[in-house]
Amino acid sequence: MYTLQSPLFSADKINTPILFLHGEADTNVPVGESIQMFTALKLLGKPTAFVKVEGEDHHILDYDKRIRWNNTIYAWFYKWLKDQPEWWDALYPPKTL
Repeated sequence: MYTLQSPLFSADKINTPILFLHGEADTNVPVGESIQMFTALKLLGKPTAFVKVEGEDHHILDYDKRIRWNNTIYAWFYKWLKDQPEWWDALYPPKTL
């Protein structure tokens, strides 16, 4: 029953770009949940990104981190809804492994 209701086990059906933006010290949603879903989507070649905010809980209280949090969301929308990835790429330059 769990696997039938879990989004993790339906990751192959997701085609919308998904941003996982997570406070590292989140006590409401364990960061591992986001990591698992991000990893599943990444392995499936789906458009996704994972951004962890160090030292923050479910609510981002540090002002500078909150500004970066908001800019991250706006840049993600610009990238995927307006086809303007420049802001996103400036915040999070592509990495090669």
